[in-house]
Amino acid sequence: MGLNWTLFYEVARGINAVRSHARIIGVLLVTPMTHARVNEMDEKLLRFARAFCGDEYMTQVTDVTTFWEAHKEKQKQGLNTRLANRLEKVKELWSVHRPLRHYQHGREYEDGQDKGVFLDWEDDRDNIAEHAKDMVHRHYGHINPRDPRIVQDLATGLPLERTAAGQFLGLIPARAPDSTSKSNTSSSSAAPEPKEQGYWEYGLDIISAIARNVHFEANIGPIGGASGNRTGSSLPQIPMGPRYNGPIGE
Repeated sequence: MGLNWTLFYEVARGINAVRSHARIIGVLLVTPMTHARVNEMDEKLLRFARAFCGDEYMTQVTDVTTFWEAHKEKQKQGLNTRLANRLEKVKELWSVHRPLRHYQHGREYEDGQDKGVFLDWEDDRDNIAEHAKDMVHRHYGHINPRDPRIVQDLATGLPLERTAAGQFLGLIPARAPDSTSKSNTSSSSAAPEPKEQGYWEYGLDIISAIARNVHFEANIGPIGGASGNRTGSSLPQIPMGPRYNGPIGE
């Protein structure tokens, strides 16, 4: 998939479509443990997440690792070392001076604590899913929500290229969509090519398979949200783009 700005524009358009009805109370940054180390691409994705969310919102970002698959003790030790190095790098790039929110999807948890036990993706599928639900409730069930930087920027009417995330990506104003902040903007509007080529291809290939299938379904209940009575009127599903069922690129 060629690198272009359509995906970033689609994400911003989707946020704009729902921000008057629902709040983004958290961001999960998902990374496979198949990466041997935090390379240049990973670092830029982490820096982009900080620009996208803003420093004050980083307490609502959870670093999630996946593909915890190992059959030998040496492999497990290698993944544990890789995780420790990654968490240190994330704290450095995000300038975090507090315990980092993180979660290992595919490991055993007890009372919110990672037990370091690798689960089997076939035999323990239900257990893994339950741990993920518990993590979301634990990290975001009683949070005092605030808006990420991208939402704040769009709410002020900033054109996409002048948002913090757009500036980080080097969005070229002359070729950017005229008014991303308007909810009726079409995803077919022109989107500029970035200054850098190559690095974003991996990340956007994954995002394209997710963002183009995503829909929002909000339930408006009483203040307190995650706890107590959850009844309320449901909002209609709002698609972010055409459904994509093809393969993810290399």
